[in-house]
Amino acid sequence: MTVAAVDNLIDAPGEWTEEHWWRLELRSLRDAAMVQHAVVLFAPTSARNHEYTRVTPGGVLQSLAYIFYLVSAVIGAAMMLRWVWTGASQWDVPLASAGMFTAVGVGVAVYSIIREHRHPRAASRRARWSLALPHVVPGIVTAGLTLTMAQRALVEGGWIWLLVIVLDVVLAIVIFFQGSSSSAPKTPIDNIRQAVLELPNARRRELLDGIQDGVRRLATHGRISAEEERRALSAPLGFLALTMAPGVQSGFFPYTPAA
Repeated sequence: MTVAAVDNLIDAPGEWTEEHWWRLELRSLRDAAMVQHAVVLFAPTSARNHEYTRVTPGGVLQSLAYIFYLVSAVIGAAMMLRWVWTGASQWDVPLASAGMFTAVGVGVAVYSIIREHRHPRAASRRARWSLALPHVVPGIVTAGLTLTMAQRALVEGGWIWLLVIVLDVVLAIVIFFQGSSSSAPKTPIDNIRQAVLELPNARRRELLDGIQDGVRRLATHGRISAEEERRALSAPLGFLALTMAPGVQSGFFPYTPAA
């Protein structure tokens, strides 16, 4: 984020409100996307709408990939169930089609595991279950139907697709337990700290200096008090708005700064 863009916010006429602290921090972190993403989960809707509106081709592609990941194994299992419902002919077992859908999900799962290893983040148990169950249950259904009713397909090379389906189940279980490891962040606040730690030291210093320069300008122009300046300058990177304006958080993850 250019210095000019931050200056435009600081120099804008009007009262400096609690929402402005959120906007200042989010705007200052726009070039540190992972930190900004961790912070924006706490931001009020108005600040988020102003400062977190980027849509990138990579982000769209990643979102589509995760949506497909959620449904790929379910589609495969639905194909197998329809096959059973329509007569379970050994000549038209949809195992290959189910396996191909699942294979794309396997690719997304491998990417997710690598990304989580490099950038661990806290996720609720419910969220991890919501990722695992749509693969574990359909995978077991597809594998069970194949082993009990489609042995001919296995003899003719379908075992490869069965392995893909089993691998998808295993990876879903890995993803579930990866998020619950003792070394992973445990809360959304931990996610902010983790995202900041992943930045190079020089980059952390550069971002913090930029934010603190803005705070000093606000004080110089009389838009904040000396006490507000002191508190803002003491805030670690990623915690400016949570320190200065905790009363206007999103409400999803209430956080109260230490006294």
